[in-house]
Amino acid sequence: MEQATTSTRVVSVSREHGGVALIHLNRPPANSYDRGFIDDLNAAIDEVRFDETIGAAVLTSDLPRFFSAGADIGMFRTVTGKARAMTILHMHEVLLKMEHTPKLFIAAIGGHCLGGGLEIALATDFRFA
Repeated sequence: MEQATTSTRVVSVSREHGGVALIHLNRPPANSYDRGFIDDLNAAIDEVRFDETIGAAVLTSDLPRFFSAGADIGMFRTVTGKARAMTILHMHEVLLKMEHTPKLFIAAIGGHCLGGGLEIALATDFRFA
């Protein structure tokens, strides 16, 4: 049963009973990440980290065919090399934060998981496909 939902642009957190949160990835068509996606994922991780009522979070895709296709290659083609490097660095920092958070993170992989999407999944404690 859903108790509360906090929405951001493409990532949302819903609190379920029993101290479990769902982190929903929803950036059609394939949950490819850009700076906005990364910022939203970062905020969602912080929300879980600092909510004492949450003991575990499940990352799941709201898209039926993709968990995540990784980096948005189209966006990467349009920005400078420095912007690409900063985006990649920021994503790595966000994933390290999730990896080192004492809360349990689980990836529910229901669909394709490619490239940087695998990095997201590997930053969790458990992965189920």
